[in-house]
Amino acid sequence: MNVQHVTSAYVQAYESPPAKNAAKPAPRVSGSGKEAVELSASSVSLQKIRDKIDALPEVRIQLVEDIKEKIRNNDYPLDNYLQGALDKMIDNGILQTA
Repeated sequence: MNVQHVTSAYVQAYESPPAKNAAKPAPRVSGSGKEAVELSASSVSLQKIRDKIDALPEVRIQLVEDIKEKIRNNDYPLDNYLQGALDKMIDNGILQTA
């Protein structure tokens, strides 16, 4: 999976300029005013997705491709790195233990 393409597509869609007829955003209220802004469920979901994408580490595509090639050629010491990689994936919530 190419995370850079997913990230750039999401950022482009998220940061696209508003339509000409789009409503202006609600003004921010400071102080002790009684007004409040409520965000829609989809807005909250999008912000959570954005936060997770922003928290992702940078993907070094060339390094990934080099390792893939070594694995294809049986020239990569999988046993040395497999347990550590699985532990990191569990710690980061990518994999779940049964």
